[in-house]
Amino acid sequence: MAEALQFVIEIGHKASTLKEPIGDFIYKWNLFLRSGDERQQIDKVVQKVVFNLHETFKNPTRECTQPPYCVKENGYGEFEFPIDIFFNGTGEKYTINYFLDLPPAQSQTPLYRFRKEVITFVEPNPEFRKLLIESGATVKKILPNCSATTSLKKKANSSSILNSSLNSPNTSVNSPNSSLVNLNSSKLNQAINGTSFLATHSAFPSEKKKSSSKK
Repeated sequence: MAEALQFVIEIGHKASTLKEPIGDFIYKWNLFLRSGDERQQIDKVVQKVVFNLHETFKNPTRECTQPPYCVKENGYGEFEFPIDIFFNGTGEKYTINYFLDLPPAQSQTPLYRFRKEVITFVEPNPEFRKLLIESGATVKKILPNCSATTSLKKKANSSSILNSSLNSPNTSVNSPNSSLVNLNSSKLNQAINGTSFLATHSAFPSEKKKSSSKK
């Protein structure tokens, strides 16, 4: 059995209409990436988070080197963009695609979206393992790499299903839908792990709550 350490992250945003437009902008939004488990300390394992916003924003590359990892902006349209997570002591990145959607223009109800992902590090090197343990990562035992790859592919059904769930985070579901994928081609294999790097992508109900209050 191989040792695996799991760390949970949560990504989401809150968007609402402005009381008064600012030029072409009619929305304001707050985007965040944080620990998905209150018992885990994200700053111990994450070196920085880079939000690669749409190119029409001023300074579209937003870098956060410590919590809170967040961006607040005004805008007028929805867009999809990558979020890069860099891990301490590695210089390597793990990229997540995120879609920032907005409420109807005339809506007075804020829109809340979120999703969680469980990142699993299989047999990390001693230095990074120490950081993971200090952060509160959960220790698991899994099958050896070859067997795990076969098993994980069966659980994921196909890569197209996995990609669909990641690229459409705002699809509501009644229960968590978890998939696993073995990222054998990732440079993280050499930088962080002795054998492999796994990502458990969990789709949660994306609309966290709706406010009944009006502006």
